[in-house]
Amino acid sequence: MKIISEPNIKNNARKALNKLKPQFLRIIKSAEYDLQKHIEIKSNDVERLYKLLIVLFLRKAIDICRAILSILSTDITLWREATALARTLTEVYTNSRLMKTNPQYWCERFIRFDWVRRYKFMEQISNLSEEMKKTLNADVEKKSELKKEYDKFKNDYGKHQLNTWHGLRSGEFLQIIKEEGEDSYIYQVIYRFQSDQVHAESKILDEYLHQTDEGIEIVKKVTPDDIDRLLVTVITLFTGLYALCNDVLGFNKGELINDFIRKLKKMAKK
Repeated sequence: MKIISEPNIKNNARKALNKLKPQFLRIIKSAEYDLQKHIEIKSNDVERLYKLLIVLFLRKAIDICRAILSILSTDITLWREATALARTLTEVYTNSRLMKTNPQYWCERFIRFDWVRRYKFMEQISNLSEEMKKTLNADVEKKSELKKEYDKFKNDYGKHQLNTWHGLRSGEFLQIIKEEGEDSYIYQVIYRFQSDQVHAESKILDEYLHQTDEGIEIVKKVTPDDIDRLLVTVITLFTGLYALCNDVLGFNKGELINDFIRKLKKMAKK
């Protein structure tokens, strides 16, 4: 069995990467600069928690984008793995959009859901052996404390609100974040495609296998369209998050962001 890639296609795909990478790095560096500056969030600020979370989201998004570029620069045939990583960026962006609609309510739920997550985890490991608990450094005695917060969350938001931090179905979620003139269901399509690259299911694994006269070969395919689709999606999501942070945190980078979007649209038409 051979494991091969297609060199000619691979070179063309790298050209697609090199076309978009410099501009993307510019906007990433701008966001990093803004985060390194002193961001004043006063203790009596009504949206203090929201602003703190937005700062964390932007930092996470920067790290994701740098990781994706690093993966593609190292081996461009790993675009599927980079796409799987981009799924987190989609979550970060859509979560920030939801929080924007009602910062106090959604941010409080987001923070408090950590108690739910930790309690569920403690429930799962409570039946493990003492040796395994020790390996996990799990103090099951703390379960009662976690359960109090778990029960409070359940009482405040309802017992059917425990699967996700926001408790919304995907359709409800997308309808809430929808802005004028936007089809927010595109985020569901993007997320599903990205999720396909995460799971080791037959649908994805079959795409690697090719029958030839010499037998079965594993082909690591990549095309310019694959790279364009991945990078344009990631750039759009990151720029959207940066623009949101610009409005909330007052980075004064509106013109830079708008100029970047104009250049991206021009490049997409070529």
